[in-house]
Amino acid sequence: MLNAVTEFVDHQRRARSTDYRLDSAWFGKGAVLKRRALERASALAA
Repeated sequence: MLNAVTEFVDHQRRARSTDYRLDSAWFGKGAVLKRRALERASALAA
């Protein structure tokens, strides 16, 4: 599950430019999505 979210945010999600996609993945909405996915995956594993 976490790998799928990371793949989507880092490579598949539409963005205005590569730089915008990278900024979002590291600091913006993409980072929030990846953090939430990690939290949920950790909860499932616990």
